[in-house]
Amino acid sequence: PPDAAREVIDTELRLVYAYLAAGQAPVAAILGDRMAHTARATGPAAKAGLYAIQGYLSSSASLPPDDNAGRAADRARALALAAYLDKTFPNDPSTDNARIVLGQLLSKEGRHAEAFEALARVGPSSPKLANARLMQGVAAFELIRPQAKTTPEQKHNYFKRVIEDLDKVPAPQAAANSDDASVYVRLRLLISQLQLLAANPQAYKDAEKTAEEAGKLVAKYTGLAPEEVLGLGFQAEENRLRAVYAQVVPDFKAAKYKEVVDRVTPMIAEFVQSGSALKKVEAAKDLGDATMVKAAAQRLDDYRREAFLVLALQTAIRQGDVPLAKSLFE
Repeated sequence: PPDAAREVIDTELRLVYAYLAAGQAPVAAILGDRMAHTARATGPAAKAGLYAIQGYLSSSASLPPDDNAGRAADRARALALAAYLDKTFPNDPSTDNARIVLGQLLSKEGRHAEAFEALARVGPSSPKLANARLMQGVAAFELIRPQAKTTPEQKHNYFKRVIEDLDKVPAPQAAANSDDASVYVRLRLLISQLQLLAANPQAYKDAEKTAEEAGKLVAKYTGLAPEEVLGLGFQAEENRLRAVYAQVVPDFKAAKYKEVVDRVTPMIAEFVQSGSALKKVEAAKDLGDATMVKAAAQRLDDYRREAFLVLALQTAIRQGDVPLAKSLFE
């Protein structure tokens, strides 16, 4: 009878999960893999496959440090099963989770184009959509950076697709938990970094706007931890400055010094007023692990000094504006 058959399938699925939860990852992987290929019910088959992928990866992580062949074999099985679920059960919710795992595995192997496509297929209803799009953006970054072995046309197409996909991720509520808020802000920061990579005048303007908006989001999300508020804020400001710098350098090269001074001088006044980012970290209280925050603060301080102050100083010297050059030097 149909009900009896379904009960058998559900029992098998619970057994796979039980083995996984009990720390018997290899058994869970084998049983789940078999069930994914043989179960007639789509939902349980896809879920069993996802459990099996988790089992393969857990098994790989538990192997001795020198068992490279064993780890490679487990990763290969997980990758093959994730690809099978992606093809066989394209509309099942468990498949979206498998696509995320597939994207991670492919990225680790340097197969960024395949990772991009797998992650792009994660549906808009997935609870992990923001995470998937964040990883998709990282894959795109590898595909469009100058060193990538992709053609200009391919870079343009990847850029267009990834910006469209990342822009569609809905913003969480202001009271969102720390994880959701952090992922979304990082997503917006990544968009600004991708726009900087596009390296054209309009993209630089877009990057400045996106980074500025990301900085405002940091203040909006009340659930962010103190170290995230500082770290993400520093990253947003650095991205904004890089976008502005990219816009004013052509003016400097064209000897349009007034335009450079008009744009850069107010920003330097902002630096003076806000003070050192690193000192803000040192004065902050209740920070968790401040290692990454200090690194972000140091990068921001360095960029302010080595890019903006130097550019402004060179501009003042070329203009023959001794008072301005002296104040900047000081």
